[in-house]
Amino acid sequence: MRERCIAAREHRADGDLEDVVCAHTPEPLLQPLEDGERVLGDKVGVVDGEARFTYRQFAERTHRLAQALRTLGIEPGDRVSFITYNTHHLLEAYYGVLEAGAVLNPINIRLTPHEIGYILEHAGSKLVAFHDDFRPLVDAIAPTLTRRPRFVILEGEPRGVASDEYEALLASGTPDPLHPAIDENAVAELFYTSGTTGLPKGVALTHRQLYLHAVSAQLGLGFEEDDVILHVVPLFHVNGWGVPHFLTMIGGRHVMLRRFEPVALMEAVERHRVTRLLGVPAIFNAVVHHRDRSRHDLSSLRQVIIGGSPASPSLVRALEEALGVEAYVGYGLSETSPILTLARPRRVVTDAEAPERRQERQAMTGWPIPGGIFGMGLVLILLAAASAWLVAHFGHEAYGIAAAAKIYFGVTDLSKLTPAQAAAAGLTISSGLTPASSNFFR
Repeated sequence: MRERCIAAREHRADGDLEDVVCAHTPEPLLQPLEDGERVLGDKVGVVDGEARFTYRQFAERTHRLAQALRTLGIEPGDRVSFITYNTHHLLEAYYGVLEAGAVLNPINIRLTPHEIGYILEHAGSKLVAFHDDFRPLVDAIAPTLTRRPRFVILEGEPRGVASDEYEALLASGTPDPLHPAIDENAVAELFYTSGTTGLPKGVALTHRQLYLHAVSAQLGLGFEEDDVILHVVPLFHVNGWGVPHFLTMIGGRHVMLRRFEPVALMEAVERHRVTRLLGVPAIFNAVVHHRDRSRHDLSSLRQVIIGGSPASPSLVRALEEALGVEAYVGYGLSETSPILTLARPRRVVTDAEAPERRQERQAMTGWPIPGGIFGMGLVLILLAAASAWLVAHFGHEAYGIAAAAKIYFGVTDLSKLTPAQAAAAGLTISSGLTPASSNFFR
């Protein structure tokens, strides 16, 4: 949070002018929760099993987490890793870790122990919070780390490698918010992707990038304050698709789903009257074709957004017919925070078309979200890199990819891409963990 003085002045007794009003300008990425704490107060904002937290309690817990992290010696820029399911602890970390000025690093729990150990080592994690279910994993990894982080247990006893317990840690902090002076280009979150060859690659997302993504995604999706969202997408997966930020921004309700299982999902939708779902095609196929689907009241659902892998028009059609929802595809990647395009129906295009054609459109990549054109530049850089690699290693000419890059940047050889061209696309490519404006690759 930055302090600025408003130009309100009064005459002192000695005749000089004096500033009399000062105001705090919240750090943009933390502001939505601060607003929720002040404006929404007693509205339930987070549900995790039997635990329910109002927006005021949610915010106070993030403040306590930030205070506790500072007490433990976490400094601005330090990486704080979480190894857990979709729990309220990780959602709190999306704000509390950042409030402490540190970098949140959610770990993909589906990776191998070797890969997780590599990430903790490569990121230089100073603190690792892990759910008790992953104690055997952490016990096996800890001795292999050359830099021993501090370990905090979630929903378990502090024994073995864990020196602290999460709730006790929060109790040691105060509910008073910190007001860190954070550079908007500083790293806020660090995710490691596993969609390429070799070991996971780190993607650093800045405060500015995440805030702008939240605004752009919300403009594209049009979520509302009465929306109840079930967190099906893992929060360790590419920024939780942005939901932790833009749902908080508009004051909706977060419902945590720790493990996906079709019946568990349908029970959660029925119990909490979930209005929208985001997930991969396999999840929605499992729900649509489940034998017990008719036993659950899913009438609260209004919209389903499909991403993560290609979806077919038949899946869009099945979701519309079976659940009575609006279903369409979204596309993005880790480096774009992630949402880049949405195939949300546009009446000017679809109203005059047959339903079959509309459903085909809704299964396509879609239109860029507001501001998404800058992300398209990044995609073309990645495609151009893939093209160059194919040519160099296999002699295959990817004409479409190279042509797209040439149209956008005027180059097909990445070595000839100038800093000005990269800057025009809103990104910088770096070889280390210190990001520039938005992204880096290794």
